[in-house]
Amino acid sequence: MNINESTNEATFLETPNEAIVQPKKSSWRHLFSFTKWSHAGALSSAFLAAAITAGLKAALPVLLGETFNVISDYGMGFIDGIETSSRMSRWCLVLIGVGAGNWAANSVFLALWVIFGELQANAARHDIYQSLLKKDMTCQTRELQLGTSQILGLLFCEFFTALASIGIALFYAWKLTLVLLATMPLSAIVLSLATRPLEPAIQAQRKELATASKKVTASIVAIDLVKIFGGYDQETEQYVQTIQRAAKHYTIQARCISIQMGYVAFWVIAMFVVGFWYGLSLVEDGLRPGSVLTTFYATLAAFQGAEALMPHWLVLAKAMSAGSFLEAVVAPKSGGREITRVGRHVKPRTCTGDIELNNTNVGSDGHNLSGGQKQRLALARARLRDPSILILDEVTSGLDQLSKTLVMDAIRQWRRGKTTIIVTHDVSQIEGEDFVYVMDSSYLVQEGFKKDLLKQENGHFASLAAPHGHQNSPEIRISSVDPKDSPATPLIASRRSHFADRIFNELEINSLQVNNLGRRSSLLPGRDYQMHPGLDAGRLLGDNRASFHAEDDQSWDEERKRFSHFLSQRFSSPEQHELVALPQHTRRASPAPARPLSSLTSDWAGSPKESVMPEDMEKRASFAFGDSQRNSGMSTCRPHSMVEQPAVPEENPPTAIKAPKKKISLWSTLRTIWPTLGATDCIIFCFGFVVCIIGATATPVFAYALSQLLGVMTSPGEKTTKGMKWALIILGVAVVDALGWGGSRYLFELVGQNWVNKTRTEALRRIMLQPKPFFGKQKNSPGRIVECMDRNAEEMRNIVGKFIPIMVAITTMLSASFIWSMIVSWKLTLVALSPVPVVAGAIKGFTWISGKWEARCNTAAEDTSATLTEIFLNIRIVRALTLENYFTNKYEAQVQGALAIGLKRGAYTCILYGAYQSIGYVLTSLVFYYGTLLMATKGEMNVASLMQVVNLLLFSIGSAAGILSGIPQLTMAQATASQMLEYAGMSTEPPEGQRGSLRPYNLLPIKLDKLSFSYTKGQSDVLRGASFEIHADRVTAIVGQSGCGKTTLASLLLGLYPPSEPSSLTLNGIASSDIDIDHLRFHTAYVAQAPYLFPATIAENITYGLPSGSPYYETASIVRAAEAAGIHEWIISLPEGYSTLIGDGAQALSGGQSQRLNIARALVRRPKLLVLDEPTSALDAESAGMIRQTIRSLKGMAVVLVTHSPEMMRTADWIVVVGEGGVVAEEGGYESLMRNQGEFVRLLHCGE
Repeated sequence: MNINESTNEATFLETPNEAIVQPKKSSWRHLFSFTKWSHAGALSSAFLAAAITAGLKAALPVLLGETFNVISDYGMGFIDGIETSSRMSRWCLVLIGVGAGNWAANSVFLALWVIFGELQANAARHDIYQSLLKKDMTCQTRELQLGTSQILGLLFCEFFTALASIGIALFYAWKLTLVLLATMPLSAIVLSLATRPLEPAIQAQRKELATASKKVTASIVAIDLVKIFGGYDQETEQYVQTIQRAAKHYTIQARCISIQMGYVAFWVIAMFVVGFWYGLSLVEDGLRPGSVLTTFYATLAAFQGAEALMPHWLVLAKAMSAGSFLEAVVAPKSGGREITRVGRHVKPRTCTGDIELNNTNVGSDGHNLSGGQKQRLALARARLRDPSILILDEVTSGLDQLSKTLVMDAIRQWRRGKTTIIVTHDVSQIEGEDFVYVMDSSYLVQEGFKKDLLKQENGHFASLAAPHGHQNSPEIRISSVDPKDSPATPLIASRRSHFADRIFNELEINSLQVNNLGRRSSLLPGRDYQMHPGLDAGRLLGDNRASFHAEDDQSWDEERKRFSHFLSQRFSSPEQHELVALPQHTRRASPAPARPLSSLTSDWAGSPKESVMPEDMEKRASFAFGDSQRNSGMSTCRPHSMVEQPAVPEENPPTAIKAPKKKISLWSTLRTIWPTLGATDCIIFCFGFVVCIIGATATPVFAYALSQLLGVMTSPGEKTTKGMKWALIILGVAVVDALGWGGSRYLFELVGQNWVNKTRTEALRRIMLQPKPFFGKQKNSPGRIVECMDRNAEEMRNIVGKFIPIMVAITTMLSASFIWSMIVSWKLTLVALSPVPVVAGAIKGFTWISGKWEARCNTAAEDTSATLTEIFLNIRIVRALTLENYFTNKYEAQVQGALAIGLKRGAYTCILYGAYQSIGYVLTSLVFYYGTLLMATKGEMNVASLMQVVNLLLFSIGSAAGILSGIPQLTMAQATASQMLEYAGMSTEPPEGQRGSLRPYNLLPIKLDKLSFSYTKGQSDVLRGASFEIHADRVTAIVGQSGCGKTTLASLLLGLYPPSEPSSLTLNGIASSDIDIDHLRFHTAYVAQAPYLFPATIAENITYGLPSGSPYYETASIVRAAEAAGIHEWIISLPEGYSTLIGDGAQALSGGQSQRLNIARALVRRPKLLVLDEPTSALDAESAGMIRQTIRSLKGMAVVLVTHSPEMMRTADWIVVVGEGGVVAEEGGYESLMRNQGEFVRLLHCGE
């Protein structure tokens, strides 16, 4: 079969020029994009509950009109006090009955709409998952869920209320109703113009937030590089710039919503001025005042529904946009390829033998595996499946010589008679009878058996198998610079530690099945070899723990390197994909633009910035890139006896138990706002506070003015002139109310956005400063951190944008109304206040229960998102091993679990919701009953004072109840704020053993004296008694079998972990714990096994982490490092030279080119200690030879080389052979060790 013509889903997913999903313009229909026929029962029941709730709300104006008729008849002398009390009692009992019905209706209403929202989210998650098994991916389900849950229910409830209210108004006074409705066309035009920029702003904000999420993901995935190369400032600055752009788009949204709110508030109140004159004339013509009042109240109820929805309109708009986008994602592509899956339906009839399962967790929160152990684990997985066709990509790159030979022999024995395709650069593992295809520059240049190809002396394969000569690199001497120009300039004070761990570790093998054939199939990739332009995460230093759930028993292989960017690129809006494709929107732009690199062939004599460097810099030790002079005495051999280590039983780490998240109280959240704000934000906050108070006072003033109008209406004589004054006052109140509500909302939204952005920035900064074990916990995986930084931050903004103005408005409104009412009638006011404890208890109880269940729902949603991330980050392996059913069942179980929690939330929260929504009916009946008693029986009040108190209390309490309908959304905001604030409040103090303050000029030699280390307390030591030295101007190779702790030793040398005993690791005689970690990082550099290149220019990749003011940032320094790495000539051959974009669909690089760029990134920093971890394990012979030549040319520094390659060992001046636990078996020069015939020889000769 032809590998390059194979249909591959994963390749389809990673195509850089793939058509971007473009959603259609959002509409109301998109709120129901994922509604199934199975949802019909819940949806129809929810509609019915909304209609019943609306009918009961619409009945309130009728009842109020009837009670007003009773009061009006008493005021005009038509009935006496006894009749008045009797009739009022009957209507009050009706009000109580309607209130009880409203309690039940609202409870069912909330439960059903929560259920429907959960069903929508469940269906969206399911459909998206099934669709994304075939193509692009994103995740907007949360916005869709919010918009189709309580908010959509409120929308339909208010819509039905408006219809019923208008119908009632038309029945009682159709002429007056038509006059009041005459303002609707003009208002519709104004609202339409006000919301026109809303949709583009939502899309633009989503694009920027997706980009921000991508940057956070990249920062966490490459956390080792960020720490070692000091990229904190660069990562933070790029993130801040992105969220600031997103904030500008949200400001547009907030402005649109504020205009809407302000205008509707003005419109609702101003309607009374419009209808006043006509209403008075109708009363003079004989219409009962109660009918006019009923019409006014009914019309007011219709428009107050629209006013109550204005704060939630943005949620609905975002839900429609999310529904549109998700529908476009799930919809099948026209002309797309249908992917045929290979089913595995064969089951063995019997299973002979015993299977021992010790349940040893690996990966996150589990046992640590080395790169070679991971490769063998992946091979075991492939062996268990025993496929007909097996593809192995660099299957032995991380193994020592003994393991490599044994593994290849075992593979040959196992695969006898079956088809096996091996992609490799290691020709030593190819036997004479093996058939070989040789690729060069994406073309097949040779094919045949190895024994035949070797006979073609001038062929490509013969050149691969033969030793390569290398030209000497020119010697380039460069002086070091002062630590104040350190490329590792810390984000905070230098005493603070920058320790952390990378999140994603790669299983460095590619054990693929026939349906997962990759593009790479060459034995010799040429200079123009087209690698996939995505990120290649590579194996970073650390304990090699995976980032996902500890209970997952799947290992992850090297193909994950090609998909380390998949989440950030595919879990976002399609607009973000355009950012990936555009050069001006690279993810890793430098904080400050580098100097133009167009003239790269100019004279580079002298050191960069040599003329401006302080004189003391010249006194510092220098080093050279060129032919180094070897230290004398390198050939001596100092053997060590192999220490027998007792077998240490592996302790099964405890199964990860999901501890409940620490819930931060609302008061604790509010206390973080003021200290976070800047001076401008504090002024805006205070001004918004004042504006909100002024706007809230409009309600009691309006109630008072309206009561005076009603008094005029019931008084004898000419009414028009008397009512003019109060009509104008109401018009003024309308203006104040509009400015108060709209203005305060806009100001608080501005402050809320700035608060969230600063909290986000501080959270990211503190996350990156955490020690490495922090990133090994599954709760701190990239998916969960991104979820918190994105969705949680967006929701927590509502605490400032909505909650604070609501609390200020309610407090002001109720306080003013109660004080005013106390002045008018203290008895009636106190009676009216008697149910307040019940109301407060209902609200408090609902808030507590809702917050509790919101936190659970939020955790379930995060778990589901993390599982989805896990699946699609490793989509190649899922498809290659046909694990779709397994992961589908796992994902569906979590989706169903999230649905079950959501349904319980609706059931547990609905009762108290209905209670506080219905308490107003009881309060109204109580006020009318006792007020009538005081007026008609005791004669302590007149009609005007009674209506004044009634309007003050009813309007204030009614408005407060309407505002409090947003509590469910506010509890969501508080639930999501806890994790963000926890991140933002984490300590950045270095862990114990890493608080050094000394900054010695010279760090060499480095001495390890019986060094021990364990990744986790309580687990067995990974290193047990390692002892050797590292000297300047010497290449020291650390060799040994896979899993003996070589990479862990490199981690400790770089300061990524502290040893168990600080004194066991000394630098120039100083304990590692006494040395400032930033100073150490300034003098060290690191080259990983697999190159990690950011989607930026070549120059920006080389200077990653360097401050723009550093001399190392200069063009001359960049070029010198590239020349030393042997990559300069290739760079200047490119049309744009050092300004050439690489990664994400730009210029593709071969493995050797990428690795040499990584070496240039390390050399540009002028390190005193350079650590290279398997730099040639996956490179062809030519590229590996060039890397070896570069290493030989290094001078003036200590080079530590972790390798399994005999050729790389020959490059070293000193070789340290380590055994189990890092114990040194012997050390010395290559020739001396070969003559000694000890452990080193046995390692090279496969243990013979």
